[in-house]
Amino acid sequence: MAPLVGYFVLVFTITWGVGAVCLFAPKVAKSIAPGPALTNPLFYVAVYAPTIAALILTAYFGGGIGLRKLLARLIPWRAGLRWYLAILVGFPLVGLLAGRVAGLFGAAQGHVPNWAHFYYALIPALVIDPGPLGEELGWRGFALPRMLERWPPLTSSLILGLIWGAWHLPAFFIVGLPQNRLAIPALLLATMGISVIDTWIFLRTEGSLLPMILVHLMTNHCAKLLGISFATSVAAGAVCVLVVVLAGGLRVAPLARAKAIAS
Repeated sequence: MAPLVGYFVLVFTITWGVGAVCLFAPKVAKSIAPGPALTNPLFYVAVYAPTIAALILTAYFGGGIGLRKLLARLIPWRAGLRWYLAILVGFPLVGLLAGRVAGLFGAAQGHVPNWAHFYYALIPALVIDPGPLGEELGWRGFALPRMLERWPPLTSSLILGLIWGAWHLPAFFIVGLPQNRLAIPALLLATMGISVIDTWIFLRTEGSLLPMILVHLMTNHCAKLLGISFATSVAAGAVCVLVVVLAGGLRVAPLARAKAIAS
């Protein structure tokens, strides 16, 4: 339990510490880099805190062997091709269907994109958006397997999703960050839903991290590229979570695998 508690303490200390500087000492933040919050190096330190903490604590508790095992989970072929297709094709198709349903109630129904442009736009998004690479090595790389050792998959998913959402809290109060325009309860619902989907994929890909990074990327950018609202995206995610849970996708925790991944 010590590595897990230490991980969350370190992550929140880094991110909320940076957030406190930006909120209560804005002159200090601007002295580092003037201009929008998204261009300030402190922003990247805050977002990369989950990965930074994961690397530090993995090295501390597992040494070089632990680090190699963690980084090996980024190897693409750990997960089958069907999972990449499910993420890269499934997310936009579900989004388009959700948009059509939302359109019946007067919400933005989105549009069928030029698919070549859609997937091309994801490449710079992965570079510009620090979230997928800055977070998933920590949330799903370090924390999730250790949580699966102690709690069932659904419980682990919901707890981690709630913590993940709460970790974003400073961003709601910093002008210029994407979360500043969102409602806190909506983001918490979104992170808990995505956490369930992540765990479902995680358990079936031997803890592979590249699918987790792609899920994060699609979560952040798919709705925007399709022209559907955040609320529609959250509702679609909730329906997908319900399907996964009712179909038994999280029924059994492979405890031995979780221990092997975490060790």
